[in-house]
Amino acid sequence: SLVATEVRTRTPAQARADRERSIRASRMARVAQMRTRIVDVARKQIGDRYAAGNSGPHAFDCSGLTRYVYQVATGQKLPHSSRAQYTKVKKIKRSQAQPGDLVFFFENGEHHVGIYIGKGRMIDAPGVGDPVRVSPISGSWWGRSYTGMGRILPG
Repeated sequence: SLVATEVRTRTPAQARADRERSIRASRMARVAQMRTRIVDVARKQIGDRYAAGNSGPHAFDCSGLTRYVYQVATGQKLPHSSRAQYTKVKKIKRSQAQPGDLVFFFENGEHHVGIYIGKGRMIDAPGVGDPVRVSPISGSWWGRSYTGMGRILPG
């Protein structure tokens, strides 16, 4: 017996749309992997000592930590200054923040940056006497001096 089969032909526009969807999905998967890697590399630095002007691998200041983590995790070179890093990021709302984004604090001439890890927390090198750690992005000085979130990675 003969089986009727329907032959579906795609228009060039449909084929192009399918390719674009596939490329977008692949890009999103790569970005998700990079975000995971950023957080993983940052977590490995927890407990390392704070040292002004250092960018690793075993001692960091705040922007040195973000610079080191991004270089190791993504190959991207960030400047070694929280102010300079702030000028390089795409500004995003706190509600849009995803793990791997940067969180910035500026108050009375003091500047700070950390790596957002989700649930209102960051990994940062807070200052003299305090090792790299997980910190909340709200409360006392952090809440008062919160400036914004920034994204280096696409989407």
